[in-house]
Amino acid sequence: MPSRKPLSFDSKLSTPHRWTFSRRTKTLVTASLLFLAGFCFWNAAPSSFTGPKQQAAVASITAPQPERKLLTKPIQDLQVMRDRVLSKNPDRFDVGRSVGHVDPGEWRVVTLTMPKADGTLLTIETGKRLAELNVKSAKIGSSMFLQIEELGSVGDAKIVDIARCPTPLDGPGQLVTTIYIHQSADVIDVSVEGVDEPIGTTSNHPF
Repeated sequence: MPSRKPLSFDSKLSTPHRWTFSRRTKTLVTASLLFLAGFCFWNAAPSSFTGPKQQAAVASITAPQPERKLLTKPIQDLQVMRDRVLSKNPDRFDVGRSVGHVDPGEWRVVTLTMPKADGTLLTIETGKRLAELNVKSAKIGSSMFLQIEELGSVGDAKIVDIARCPTPLDGPGQLVTTIYIHQSADVIDVSVEGVDEPIGTTSNHPF
């Protein structure tokens, strides 16, 4: 009976096969570890990869807003149908009333004068719609009946000037539609919280 050859031939075939499998395994493991390390590094330092636009957006959201400061203006410097003030008419009959949008071409600034009960003169600068003036045939030298009880003026006021309407300023606040200029010896100072200087006015002026 012939003797069998040893299994050295099979061992030689299997040895290279096991060596090839081991090298591929090492390659896959190395690649996986590199990928995992890169992923961890990316999550640990996201700010390093944040673009300038993203950083600017974050800064714009977190930046503190500047404090708004209201500007004051002397009442004698206010211009009718142009300036705005942060106030409301205290007269309960005028609450909610507004001239709405003002087209300068459809308005005029009318100046009138009339005597007061105490003998002094009252000057009024007021905005009037051009259509209203045309209906009343208003012109310089003609009269308009006015009733301003708080200033002691009821009667005919004489028109001394009719001027073009300026363009109203944009922004918050009520549009100044009328200014009363009158003489009075009964002058008082009103101090308001947040205002550095007192407000000079007459005792019959509503606040």
